[in-house]
Amino acid sequence: MKARSQGSTGLFLMLLSLPQLVVGDAFFSDEAETSGLDFEHFNGMTGDLHLPEVMGAGGALVDYDNDGDLDVYLVQGKLLDKKKKIADAIFPPPPGELRDKLFRNDTSNSDNGTPVIKFTDVTDASGLNATGYGMGVAVGDINDD
Repeated sequence: MKARSQGSTGLFLMLLSLPQLVVGDAFFSDEAETSGLDFEHFNGMTGDLHLPEVMGAGGALVDYDNDGDLDVYLVQGKLLDKKKKIADAIFPPPPGELRDKLFRNDTSNSDNGTPVIKFTDVTDASGLNATGYGMGVAVGDINDD
């Protein structure tokens, strides 16, 4: 029992030191806006406590244009109660029409070989017009290409 107690103490002290390691060095940086992924999810929250309002939105990485790289499909929400108005939302929606978005991956390499990550909104060009309350995406390859 004594060895277990010492091991637990050591693990506890190690876990206490982790936040200090993480705070000083950033592991991730938000590159969405600079890469062209211009999307803000609207959950339609009005205070009525609908379950979908507190669940995460859906998205998919899929090669929709068959060029070998992954494009991004993002699912949008909307108000769930048809009697409510946008003004009833606790958090205002982003400007523009509330609909799913499709972003084509146009990543290229710079002169020194480092990738330049770029996405292009191809929602209109793709014919996509999904305006319902989305919660997920299912994708599949029906012709094995």
